[in-house]
Amino acid sequence: MAKKFFTSYILVYHQLYKRMISPIYPNQIYYSRPIKRNNSPSFTAHPELDKLAEHFSVTASSYFRRGQYYGAPADEFIDVENILKSVFKHRPNNQKNMLIVGIGSSQEPFSYLAVIKNAIKGRDLRKSLNMQIVDMQSKPDSRSLFVNSFFDSPRYPMYAGQSFIYDIRNRGLFEKCHYRVKDDIFKFVQETYDNPNKAKWDTRIQDVAKDYPSEKFDIISANNVLPYISNHTTIIDTIHELKRSLKPGGYFITDPFKFSYMYEYEVQKNLREVKDGIYQKIK
Repeated sequence: MAKKFFTSYILVYHQLYKRMISPIYPNQIYYSRPIKRNNSPSFTAHPELDKLAEHFSVTASSYFRRGQYYGAPADEFIDVENILKSVFKHRPNNQKNMLIVGIGSSQEPFSYLAVIKNAIKGRDLRKSLNMQIVDMQSKPDSRSLFVNSFFDSPRYPMYAGQSFIYDIRNRGLFEKCHYRVKDDIFKFVQETYDNPNKAKWDTRIQDVAKDYPSEKFDIISANNVLPYISNHTTIIDTIHELKRSLKPGGYFITDPFKFSYMYEYEVQKNLREVKDGIYQKIK
């Protein structure tokens, strides 16, 4: 009996340990072909995603992640929480627009929405937020989405705990993980994913960034995504387009570790860093 328990413990620990190994980006990644600047997206996502997956955990994510490492909630996520609260506190009756680039395993959208749900104090998410996403993956099926709606720890969530419920009958990725986001948050994500006007699947952000309207978004999040883009120049072009679609005063949330492209003039122009990896657009 003791041997069986010990073996089970080792298996669970191994699973958790594997999830905490983050992709390492010593330099820019050069796997994709040069980008053709045309008026329609080039759907080269799946071949590129498969190629990246040979070397990196490209769908790796966890709840309340901040930075390259994943597993336990990051202390630094408090910076993201405070930014989200400030955005939704300002003119609370106005619907905000948010773009998430790269959803991982959906824990990032769920994390953001858990915080936002707390910030709007029970108001309808659909009236408070228009969320859009873009990802190289195909749309996850309902079962996978439900499993990933559970907080990835048996413990009560470190952030936005009021946005979770304890589900004794179902569990998430690991045994005893019974806290999941509330039903309205899950439904909001599911409806967003199902809406082709809001969700771009099998799509690279560098192919569609130019298609978003100017000054549309209050928040753009691109965490652990940009280093996967083909080359330095394309990353800068992509950030330039994302900045264009950000409202003045809006926030660009990206990696707290500064890669070389973040020091370029065209990237820094009209941005003010308020916390590590969080920038506010200024005129």
